[in-house]
Amino acid sequence: MRTSSRGNDMRCGDPNGYWANPSYMLQAAALTAGARRTARQAFPGDDVKLRTEFQVGINDPQDLASQLVRAQKTLDASVKYAADLKKEGWLPADSTALGTALGTLSGVALDQDEALADRAQFTAALTRAANALYKLCLSVQNAARLQYPSTQPGTEAARARFLLETFPPRDRSQPDPHPPTPPPAPNP
Repeated sequence: MRTSSRGNDMRCGDPNGYWANPSYMLQAAALTAGARRTARQAFPGDDVKLRTEFQVGINDPQDLASQLVRAQKTLDASVKYAADLKKEGWLPADSTALGTALGTLSGVALDQDEALADRAQFTAALTRAANALYKLCLSVQNAARLQYPSTQPGTEAARARFLLETFPPRDRSQPDPHPPTPPPAPNP
């Protein structure tokens, strides 16, 4: 039987020292899985306790906040049933390590929610900017139409430069009435 927490024992086979600066997300996932596995050994056949308190078999939803809530419930159960779990190899130090990892991750779900809100705000700002640009393009084209009317001869080049009669497309379901002329074929 172990007498100390696994701590840095997870470094086996890790030549790059990955666990020297542990990822708390991976550590929390590994410790939560260990607590659940130990609970299945400590309470065989007690499906209600395993499912409700240790969250064994509950895997959905998969968002970060839900996973952290399930891990916290598992931690609470491992503290509550520490004596039973210790007989199966889960030490109080393991619960402490799990609590530390979860404590470090407590603000991560909020950061993720803020990032989603920021993304929505960014998309809205980008859409507003695109709409403003579109309105500016229409204003420039209107000024170009007034300056270079189609009824005045010699304004074709200027009208083409401002994409008059081609942008914006009038009706996308109808074919373009003025398809671009293909380049002349090279003479062999």
